[in-house]
Amino acid sequence: MRRNNLLIITALILIAIGLTELYFIGKSYFFSQLSKVLIFVAILGTISLFMKKEYILNYGHFLYHISLILLVIVLIVGKGKVNRWINLGFMQLQPSEIAKLGLILILSKILSDNKKPMKSRLVKASFYTLIPFILVLLQPDLGTALTFLFIAFLMSLLSGIDPFITRLIILTPVTMIASAHLVSTLILYLLLLVFLLISKEAIYKKVLTIGFLTIVSLSTPFVWQKVLKPYQRDRLTAFLNPEKSKSKEGWQIYQAKIAIGSGGIFGKGPGRGTQKGLAFLPAAHTDFIFSSIGEEFGLIGLIIILTTFMAFLSFLLRKIELEEGQEKLIIAGIFAYFFFHFTVNILSNLSLLPVVGIPLPFITYGGSHLLIELTAILIILKLED
Repeated sequence: MRRNNLLIITALILIAIGLTELYFIGKSYFFSQLSKVLIFVAILGTISLFMKKEYILNYGHFLYHISLILLVIVLIVGKGKVNRWINLGFMQLQPSEIAKLGLILILSKILSDNKKPMKSRLVKASFYTLIPFILVLLQPDLGTALTFLFIAFLMSLLSGIDPFITRLIILTPVTMIASAHLVSTLILYLLLLVFLLISKEAIYKKVLTIGFLTIVSLSTPFVWQKVLKPYQRDRLTAFLNPEKSKSKEGWQIYQAKIAIGSGGIFGKGPGRGTQKGLAFLPAAHTDFIFSSIGEEFGLIGLIIILTTFMAFLSFLLRKIELEEGQEKLIIAGIFAYFFFHFTVNILSNLSLLPVVGIPLPFITYGGSHLLIELTAILIILKLED
């Protein structure tokens, strides 16, 4: 019970930090987000009176199917170049956020089905992962699409996935990055060949490894030109060389670095952030709220966020160790969700990753991700009933 209190308290601290910063960014953002928090807590609190653990384990996967319907609807009714939201009047619903939780619940059911062989479970899990991945990629929303892959990977790993498959999954993004230059590609292949020569695994697995990664390497230029949108290519280019493009695509990460650096140890003070106040820092209430907090509350404010998140994630890790079967996989999927969002958002604010529009859990302005994050906490609490 005490450990559950830690989960709730850390989440409330992060929500309070987010609301505080939103208040100084803009009163309208603050009151809008506060109303969402109160409404969601009231709704989920009422649902918790009737929800049972069996409902989550046996019927939770229906959320996945509902989210797929919503993802198709948003592609049909959406207007403009970006189709991600459904207007509900009081908020813009982002179905891809629902799909993340839906994927966790359905994968937990598939991967924990010990009556079927592991290969069959993995093939089925891959199929169910690729559907929302492709639908979200079409919106287009690369960052959210990658979230599905990370969640599926971590849950598959905990369910007993073959180390050979794990290696292919890990090497795929590494190979795509290395393919940007001939020298890095040759170095990667040289290291891989040395590893395979000293490895004692079957010959066919060594051949499959080389063949698979060669296909990935050769297809990377096609993915760059045909799959990624121009603005996504610009973001990646800006990330690799922000100084060269700081007046264009690199503007966001350049201003984010200035905001964090100018905050110093104690910050400029609440509401006194010049980067945010003079509108140099874009999306201060969403993608770059971490930088905005760093400017106004300094290193101390950022350490409080990092410490609180670490406590939150450590609680989830401990829960993974204590649980078994489907419950263990659900908590592992929820951990993957929070870890991915937390890590990618902060590293992109620090210019250590490209900006892909991933919200900072509990803190970033927005209703859809907050609803899913609060629902995830409710599920964890109910799994103990």
